[in-house]
Amino acid sequence: MRDSLGGFTRPTMTEPWPFADAPNTATITTIHVLDGRLPICLVTHDSDDGMWQFLCGTSNDPADGRVVGLHRILELDPHLVELADLPLGWRAWREKPGTPWHRGLSPEDIDV
Repeated sequence: MRDSLGGFTRPTMTEPWPFADAPNTATITTIHVLDGRLPICLVTHDSDDGMWQFLCGTSNDPADGRVVGLHRILELDPHLVELADLPLGWRAWREKPGTPWHRGLSPEDIDV
């Protein structure tokens, strides 16, 4: 259900809210994810700015990038609540929906 300003009201969101970040937190995804062509198979929680990225893992083209609220991501794939505790500087990836998530430090956050 949308309110008069186009935002989502609490009844449509996961209860209780599983993320430390607010439902309207900006996240990055791709047009392929938003239009349902590809699933989310890579999630990052960036250490430098705390940004969440929910990606298909197939495109690095900035033109494919989109910014959406965190609540929208959970509407697309409610199973992503499994990653609500992903620490800053970590990423999670899977082969396809229904397969287990793997977790680890993002490559740029590994001390060499």
